[in-house]
Amino acid sequence: MKAETTERVCVYRNTDHEQLTSRELEQCRQALQELLDLWQHLDIGPCQDINLLVMRPETAYKKAIDRLVEVPAAGRFAIKKEDYIKTLTLPDPSPLYAMAKVTRQKTYCAVPELWSCDVDGRVILDELESAQLISSQSVYAVSPAAITLAQDLQKFVALWNSLNVRLNGELISPVDSFLHRWSADKFRITGYPPVLGKIELLPDVMRRWLAKAQL
Repeated sequence: MKAETTERVCVYRNTDHEQLTSRELEQCRQALQELLDLWQHLDIGPCQDINLLVMRPETAYKKAIDRLVEVPAAGRFAIKKEDYIKTLTLPDPSPLYAMAKVTRQKTYCAVPELWSCDVDGRVILDELESAQLISSQSVYAVSPAAITLAQDLQKFVALWNSLNVRLNGELISPVDSFLHRWSADKFRITGYPPVLGKIELLPDVMRRWLAKAQL
């Protein structure tokens, strides 16, 4: 008897989510690059940790200065390094701190698994982590029953939305309490007048339904 395949099949993709996430990641990469460029403009040595720079720029700056400054020989009277640093005219870090504060408020800039920087001063987006993030709403199935169920669910959603258009929005109303009770924890309702509403599959709910079909 032929063995049943155990290869995972992608049965659902949220392309809107994928495109939005890709754009946001690129915007975050550009923002981090601007922050790193500002760091390099200070001329205090290479950035060793882009995540430390964005989350704790004061610490990153202090560590860089500490690595850069050497206390001169003082003969009989030693001087502490921190006291010596106070006598120096150092680059003003306040613009760096201000930019870091704005940067870390962006969607993915504060996710350390996503970012690193190379020796040439370029911000690097981790390909594996970003791919997982972009495809986080994709749904996979293994068994034929689960694959068929996924296809039927998408046909149902497409048919419902098509009927709603043909019925001029009567199937999806913002004031229809029954619809909202029925769809709660099953589907997402989007679009309200003057835009015709739509129902959308929820990936987590879909995974739960498909898991039952794969038992």
